[in-house]
Amino acid sequence: MNKIIYNVAWLILTTYAINSCQHSPLEQNKNEKEQIADSITKILSTSLAQNALVSNELILNGNITCDESKIGKVFIPCSGKISDIQLQIGDYVSQGKQLAIVHSAEAAEYNKQLHETDAEIRLAQRELQMKLDLQRSGMSTNKEIEEARERLKVAKAEKIRLRSVANINNFGQLSHAVLTAPISGYIITKNIYNNSYFDYTNNDEPAFEIANLDDVWVIGYVYESDIAKIHQGERVYITTLSYPNEKFTGTIQRVYSIMDTVSKTMKVRVLLHNPKGMLKPGMFANIHIQTGNNVSRTSVPEKAIVFENGHQYVVVQDNDKKQKNHYHKQEVKIDHQSNDIVYISQGLKPGKKVVCKNALLIFNALNNQ
Repeated sequence: MNKIIYNVAWLILTTYAINSCQHSPLEQNKNEKEQIADSITKILSTSLAQNALVSNELILNGNITCDESKIGKVFIPCSGKISDIQLQIGDYVSQGKQLAIVHSAEAAEYNKQLHETDAEIRLAQRELQMKLDLQRSGMSTNKEIEEARERLKVAKAEKIRLRSVANINNFGQLSHAVLTAPISGYIITKNIYNNSYFDYTNNDEPAFEIANLDDVWVIGYVYESDIAKIHQGERVYITTLSYPNEKFTGTIQRVYSIMDTVSKTMKVRVLLHNPKGMLKPGMFANIHIQTGNNVSRTSVPEKAIVFENGHQYVVVQDNDKKQKNHYHKQEVKIDHQSNDIVYISQGLKPGKKVVCKNALLIFNALNNQ
């Protein structure tokens, strides 16, 4: 269809050119701007170039991640068999809630030592009391009493040590250790399973990781050419695919000083409050950074732009009251593009009519004249 229209346009233009040869050079000079036949203009439509404010905004790609200062990691303190896991990744847990039980010989040994220490304390107390009674009858010396007191003191200190170790490892009164949540939040990692055996000597990874999502991080990636535009402490806003109509306000908390050798980007970190829990780790996000004041630009529809040999053009309809259908091509410089609107910094002023439908057709016709 476009080829047929183009051939018709070329035929009309050729006829127009032959007829124009019959006029004097003076008459041709009066028609300096190209006149397009009515048959072509019927398939064109124009739009008025508008004056618009363009925001100097830098947009970074990024991802939602957990605030590392609000992650609780749970390690298994001993070797043993795992049981009583009733929670999965994504579940919310309160601080202190039981996560799992580890049945362990080590836990049993600690409980045994605690009982033995209790017995030692009772013996030391009886011995001290006996020494005190004998001292009243002159059958015990001060040295023997001090030795008895020291023995009782050592036994009590050992019980405190064993109890502290048991509390740190959550050893129960039986032969098991209880894993509990250190903070309130969502389970983001789970590396153990019911009825499996855990070897304490291979304890590199946490059994559970729990994240409090009241605050989250947005990690963005900055290209080298934009590094100078990023400043720590600057207020920004975040948009996500999950909530396209929502804007989340945050602060650039940290600008990392190391470039990634593969992607040639540098990381920035934005702290974002998340009281409703809408933002989840792993979500894609855009960081919008205002890098300057809004500027005035001429805006036209994207369809009005014609690209040729690395240059951008628009076809402008001239305001000639005596002769209609006067058009000329005009080179422009594009400053910014948003959706289907193009913002022009040079070559076109507001108020001009530009062709926004079949612009390429008339552009080629003008080239062939």
